[in-house]
Amino acid sequence: MAKHKLFCAILTVSVTAMMASCVGNVDAAFYSSTLTPSYTPPPDNTIPLISTGWPRPTNPDRTEPNPASDFLYEIKGNSVTITGYVGRDGDVVIPDKIEGKSVTCIGKEAFSGTSRLTTIKLPNGVTSIEEGAFYYCFFLERITIPESVKSIGDYAFGLCMFLTDITIPKGLTKIGNGVFANCVNLRSITIPNGVRSIGDYAFTHCRALTSITIPSSVKSIGDHAFARCPNLTVTCSPNSYVHQYCVENNIKFQLTQGRHCLMEFFLNVFNKLNIFNKTF
Repeated sequence: MAKHKLFCAILTVSVTAMMASCVGNVDAAFYSSTLTPSYTPPPDNTIPLISTGWPRPTNPDRTEPNPASDFLYEIKGNSVTITGYVGRDGDVVIPDKIEGKSVTCIGKEAFSGTSRLTTIKLPNGVTSIEEGAFYYCFFLERITIPESVKSIGDYAFGLCMFLTDITIPKGLTKIGNGVFANCVNLRSITIPNGVRSIGDYAFTHCRALTSITIPSSVKSIGDHAFARCPNLTVTCSPNSYVHQYCVENNIKFQLTQGRHCLMEFFLNVFNKLNIFNKTF
């Protein structure tokens, strides 16, 4: 029995050390508003893709909210800001109200570094996810973000290495710095129309990311936004800012509405020639 406990202790230390070697060197450097282009992500072979050996969601479809006692929070007026998590569940559902007040904000670093977190659902009514709210939630695989969310802070999901997909709410106008940086298992994402800017390092080192759709509403993309995304193909509108950005930065792309644009061209020609109104 003693030998078994000793073995478990050694194994735990070894795994912890391995994880630290994978991400420890980027932790302090990456989560910083003064991040500079000198930042170098770790080699591809130091960060694992999803494996059944890691903690996995046990109740990902859970709908019953966690009790208020699972959270640290602040009440201002009629609004509640979640500032921390002290519960034991890996699959978390945040209640829409605490003490009769609406939950409207996930505060700065509220869940940061919560290694037991695997899935989380935010309630309708949340309007803001602040800086670093889920930063370094290593095993987080799924998050449900309601359409009510209007802002997501810098590095909000940085280093969520097991996050595979995420739906960005339609009301968002900005994707900040490093929001999805080092989400190495993120595979595809669609940016809704209305987003106007993508920040520095927003998707850097998302090495499993194969496709991202960016609307023509985007007029600004920051430095190294898609660095170290070797499998990425950007879908964008022809002659848009994003199209030009991809050309200038040697990023693979495919153009949307190609056939639509061609059809529209011929329809315009036919209309000008008044072909449809002629009788033969």
